[in-house]
Parts: sequence; C-alpha cells; structure tokens
Amino acid sequence: MSAESIQPAGDATVVRLSDRRAMPADTSVGTIRLGGEHGVEQLPDAAPRPTIRQRLGRAAHATGAAWVWRHGTSAARLTALGVATPARRVWRYEQGAEFAQQIRETELMIAIEADPERRRALSNEIAQIRVARHQAIHARHRENATLAGLGAGGAAVVALLVATVMVGLVVPAGAAAVGGGAAWWAGRREEKRRGEIEAAVQRAALIAAGEPSAIEGPSPAFGEGGVYSPEQLGTGQPHPIARATTAAEAAECILRALTKEGIPVGDISEVERKPWGWQCIVRVTEGTPAAIIAKAADLETAFDLPQGAVRPQPLVERRACARLRLVQSDPFATAPAPEYRAPKSMGVTDKARIGSSIDGDPLLVTLAGVMAAIVASSGGGKTGILQALGEVTTACRDAITVDLDPHGDGLEDLGPAARLQGRTHEQIEHALLFLLMLCKARARLRKQLGMGRKWITSPQHPALVVLFDEFPKASALAKKLAFELLLVGRKEGVWVVLASQGGTKTYLGESIAQMLAMQIMGPCKVGDTRAVMGEGSVAEGWLPHRLSPATDTDPRDAGHVYAKGVPGAQDTPVEYKIHEHPKGQLARLAEERRDAGLLDPDADSLQAMASVDLPDYVEAEYDVEGNLKKEAPVELLTWEQLLRLCEADPPAKAVTPDTPARAAVRDAAAAMDEQGVDRMRTERLVETLAARSPDVYRGLTVESLRGLLGEGGAGAPVTLGPLDGLSNPRGYKIGALRDAL
Repeated sequence: MSAESIQPAGDATVVRLSDRRAMPADTSVGTIRLGGEHGVEQLPDAAPRPTIRQRLGRAAHATGAAWVWRHGTSAARLTALGVATPARRVWRYEQGAEFAQQIRETELMIAIEADPERRRALSNEIAQIRVARHQAIHARHRENATLAGLGAGGAAVVALLVATVMVGLVVPAGAAAVGGGAAWWAGRREEKRRGEIEAAVQRAALIAAGEPSAIEGPSPAFGEGGVYSPEQLGTGQPHPIARATTAAEAAECILRALTKEGIPVGDISEVERKPWGWQCIVRVTEGTPAAIIAKAADLETAFDLPQGAVRPQPLVERRACARLRLVQSDPFATAPAPEYRAPKSMGVTDKARIGSSIDGDPLLVTLAGVMAAIVASSGGGKTGILQALGEVTTACRDAITVDLDPHGDGLEDLGPAARLQGRTHEQIEHALLFLLMLCKARARLRKQLGMGRKWITSPQHPALVVLFDEFPKASALAKKLAFELLLVGRKEGVWVVLASQGGTKTYLGESIAQMLAMQIMGPCKVGDTRAVMGEGSVAEGWLPHRLSPATDTDPRDAGHVYAKGVPGAQDTPVEYKIHEHPKGQLARLAEERRDAGLLDPDADSLQAMASVDLPDYVEAEYDVEGNLKKEAPVELLTWEQLLRLCEADPPAKAVTPDTPARAAVRDAAAAMDEQGVDRMRTERLVETLAARSPDVYRGLTVESLRGLLGEGGAGAPVTLGPLDGLSNPRGYKIGALRDAL
C-alpha cells in the first residue's frame, strides 16, 4: 500500500491510498480523511482513468494471455530489480554515498542554525567530509575487492565469448538462465524488504495519529488457561527479561527469544515469579529439550542475563518438556542453615539433609551401601562436599569414618572426628589393605552371625565409611587396593567415596565413575560430565560444567552440585547447593564427637581376618630355595598397629582377639628371633616352643603346630633350602610369621 496523493481539505488532510499488490490493477482503496471531528473517514472515489499498463493487461486478458502477461511482467520486474539493486549498492559504495548523506544532513542543519559561529563550524565540517569522501572514493577504486570484481567480470565475458565460438549458444543461454534466476530471487527479497519498510512507516504514522489497532502485540487470547503459544504473539523482538513485571510479559519475552533461536516451541506454561527470577515449563514440538540446552548461552544474551543464568531442566515424566529457569539473583539465598547433629544421634542408614535444591527441596543422603564419586574442579567446593558427608557419618552411632588424602588435609577441621586419618602413601596403603582384608573376613563371617546376604550394621558391628580425597594423587598400589575395595566392600559394610578434580580416565586411571552407585558433580569440564554422568547426559540436562568455580574474591558456584544415584531420590538433573557450615562450627563438632568416643571395628571381624589370604601382589616373593626375592610392598597390620601408624588414639580396650592360634604365631616368631635365625624346620620349632613355654605347649606335635599356625594366618610349611644337614626340609620363615601378625 502506498500514498498516491496528499491534499489539504480545510482543517483535515485527505490521503489517497492504493495497494497494487493485494488488489486488481483497476481497483483503489479510496480516499480517507485524517483529522477533524470525525477522525478517519472514507470518501467516495471517482472511477480512475485506466493507465497504459491496465489497458495492455485488459487486452492480454481479452486474448486469453492474462496468466502469461501477469507472471511475465512480474518476473521481468523482479529480475530487473534483482540486477539493479546490487549494482546500485556497489555504485553508491564506490561513490561514497554515506558521505554524501552526511553532507546533506549537515547542510540542513546549517539552514536551520541561527548562531553564526555554529554555522561556520558546520561549514568546516562539510569541507572535512568532502575531503574524506574523495579519499574514500580514491581508495575504494583501488581496493582488492574492486579490482577482483572487475577482473572476474572481464574473465566471465571472455569465457562466454570463447564458449560461444567453440560450442555455440548453449553455454551463454545456460549462463543467462542461471543469472536470470538468481536476479529474480534477489529481486523478490528486495521487494519484500521494501514492503516491510513501507509497512513499518505506515504503522508508525498511524500510531502517531493515535490509531490503537496499529499497535501490534500478543492477541487478546494470549495466556488463556495459563498456556502461552507462539501463534498468539504479534511482531516484535526479544527484550531483557528484567523488563517483565507480569507472567504474561515474561511469557512473551521467553517465547520471542526461543522462537528467534529456532527452537520448536509448542507452548509455555506454569510461568512463575520466584524470589530469584522466573520459571516456566517449555514444551517443544520436535525432538527433545536438548535444543534449549544447546542454545542456553545464546538465550542468556537475548535475556541480558549473566553466564550460567539460563538453566533448563528436562522433565523425566514429560519427554517433550523442560523446566526453564532464568536466574537473576542467588537462588539459594534463603536456604536453611545446616542442622545440628549430636554425637551418636543417628544411624548410618538414616537420611540426613546436606543441601537444598534450587526449588528449596532438601537434598537427603545416606551412604549406607553406597559407593560414590565426587568430581569438582579446583575451587568447585569438593572439600565442602566431603565435609558435609563426613559431618553425617561422624554423627552416627554405628559407623567408623576413615579420612584419606594423599595431597591435602582431608576433612580439615572435621578430621579429629574421623577414627583414622591417612596422609602419607604408607598410611593410606596400609589402611586400604586392612579394609580389604576386613571385607574378605566379613564375607565369611556373615553366615555365622546370621546376617544373611549383607552385613547388618549396629554399634556392635559398625560399618566403615572411607572418604578418599584427591584420589588421582594416590600411589598405584593404593589405587589398586581401592578399586578392589569398591568391588567387594558394599555387602560387607565398607563403603568408599572417591573425590577427584576430574572424572575422565586421565584422572581416575579407570573408567569407574559410572559404575559407582552415586555421583555428585560440582563445577567441572564438559568432558567430566560425559565421563561421569554418561555420554548423553548433557542433552538430558546434567550441566555441572556450566557452573563456575570460586576465585579468591568471589565464591561463584562453589558448592553447587548435580547429584545422581541418591538413594530414594529420582535421577533428575536439578541443581543443589551443599549447606556451608559457619567458620569454627566443624572444629567444635569434631571435638564434641571425639570426646563422646570413637568406635573401633568389632572383635568378630578382626578375629576372622586371621584366616583370609592376602592378595598375591602384596606378598613377599621367594625363590625355590626360600630366599627373599622381593619384599612385600605393604604389610597387613593389626588394628592397634594401624592406629599407631596413622598417629590415632589407641583403642580404649584391646580389640584384636588373642586366640591360641595367634599366640602360637607370635611365640614362633619370638623363638626364631631369640635364636637369631630366620627359619626353622617344623620339628625343631615344636621342640623349641615346648622348651620355651612347657606349660602352654606340652604335648605339642608337628600336626597340631601346623594347624595352629595355619589358623593364625602363617599358612602351610614351605621349603627352606639346605638346613640342619638336610638338602631342602620344610618349615616356617620368620617373615611369613610376622606377615601373619
């Protein structure tokens, strides 16, 4: 539609409008009157005089060539427009049209300027613009693009002439067809662009005249029933979400941004204003909500939000839907403080709250029967997560906490509440070997105690929870022992939590993170997310890699986590924050729990450990003659010895049972040591023990000694090499006896 004539009519203005695209060629909209007391009115329109084009069109119609005429003239017009538009733009660029426009605008300013000084300044500015234009024209004529275009055009003309001479008119005709088609397509785009500009100008004029119908926006039905769809939107562009004050305004803003990013939105619903921002449900019509996740960073730009503030969460119960959160402030500002737990006030199977979700729901966990992995980069809050778990286990009446860290200080202030702390490779290796042998002993002991298929924890038979921080920095032997412990510990009441700054094979050495029952991830890399949560986890909404670790001056997202495999909870990709304890509180809790008394393993398990075999890779190696080839990399210690090695408080009473078999092993080792030998034949050892302690070993035979030493963990007699005039008798070595102890 365009204005053909404007005429004054008293106190009003008469505008004649016509629409050459939407109406037949011989039809006009008519004449309207703007202004006056009647506002806008349509006036009678006299029959227009046919134009030459209209006459030719009627003649073509009369001859049956209307279709050819209409489409032919349209194609010719669009093709010409497609050719002329780029040529005109190139010409305007080469001639510095933008400088000419500046000159005209400055001349208009001079015409309305009354101040002589200002007029002189503007005249000088025009002179400077003209100089800049001449320089630009001179430079543009010599640009590489200009020279390349001229060269390409010349080469194309020469190529067509050569092709015409050699082949005929086939090649030029084909080139003309392709070029004409491209020009027609470009002409269509240009005509559409001009129409949009013209419509926008007319709409602006009507808005200025006070015409309400010209103001485009959502339809009156927008948001009926709490559901908002793109079809109800008017024209417009996305705008910052901060401008939204109502649910409808927020819905309009979200819909515009989603549709602009090419996301196939069906509708949005449940639009809610939260203390921290906005939340809604987005339903897609194609694919999955992974399309929203892929565009999260671009949506943050559209909404004018900080990095990581767009947080989509696909819904497990509705495959096509995702909960979209637009975070404008701290969503965890109103989270409750950590609750106080008195010493021995809970069981290890009880659930305890260690954090809150972004919606305010509690994060309830229990480590009973759980092997877990914690992954968070430096500054991601990994130590805080371990402390939150340790704060729960150290409050249990039926659990022993073991704190291992080969690089740092483990649970830090909470450390004294752990029964065992390992900081060196030696301490950690001995602790892990002890726990592995304890598991093997309990596997045989469960049936005797009537426990069934898994260890039943109680204050008399406590579980052991191992919190192993900086696992990648442990020794190779410690990693191997820990891996075996992960395989056998769950049923035996020995549960392990590994913590690492990365979740890939580079960090863990084995792809073990996904095989563990529970994973907790803080700020990390996207590769860690895929390695721990699964290959398709990012598309499913697990986004810990979009969290930011802390710096020295800004906590950012430290302590924010995604948790999977939490006992009793659905695996939903929702963000949590671990509750942070005030400064000094953990130290007070540790002192309080230590004073209340720390548990030791039960005597039944410790006694059963004497009858299990060590793994081959931790035993000493001997040659066929019984000579030591390789010392044992680590020895199996008693609980009391392990406590001394780790500098822990000794038990209140002896917990390692002193059975007759264990006493026999100890006495045999002492007898060899007293005589200054490292091996004895079984027969000579019987005589030595009987002479050393006649009251205890009166009536001892070779067979009974073999039984006692075997039960005590020393094994069967081995070959000793040349001894006592014999070539290779069998007996026992002091090293094996000490290993059994």
